[in-house]
Amino acid sequence: SWASSKQCTVAKSSTESEYIAASEASSGAVWMKRFIVELGVVPSALDPLIIYCDNMGAIANAQEPRSHKRLKHIKLRYHSIREYIEDGEVKICKVHTDLNVADPLTKALPRAKHDQHQNAMGVRLHLTYLHLPMHAVVEEDADSAMSMRAPRTARVPWTSQRARHGHPQDTCRLASPCPGPPAST
Repeated sequence: SWASSKQCTVAKSSTESEYIAASEASSGAVWMKRFIVELGVVPSALDPLIIYCDNMGAIANAQEPRSHKRLKHIKLRYHSIREYIEDGEVKICKVHTDLNVADPLTKALPRAKHDQHQNAMGVRLHLTYLHLPMHAVVEEDADSAMSMRAPRTARVPWTSQRARHGHPQDTCRLASPCPGPPAST
């Protein structure tokens, strides 16, 4: 299971934020692991779950519980990750920022790094951009559902050699027809 949501608490540091996120992720993962173990369908479910974190402070706090003045106000419910680590259900590991493919989902990155993470996730874009006017046409269908379509003036860049020759996998599908390749100047 996967979900995207904002944290329901305000964190005073990135270490605290990463610690809370790792704790919530481990709680959900351990619940799923216990469910799968109960079903008995996946033999490798007995191995410890690996939680990756790119914050050394959060990792240290999870592995070696100690009192620190910056982390003493974290609510008790977020310390469950410590129990999971002690019980051998979870193992928390450092992931270098350059290898953290979740970074584009959480912050702005330079174009090259974003593209690198995008490829690592298996996300491919056939076109570099889609040039559309700032407005789109909103239509009301017969079922009274709203739908959007690009206006007839929509243009798609013809950057790929195959797109120039009309290969459908390299072109964009719009509700309105796409014009042909731009005239050579």
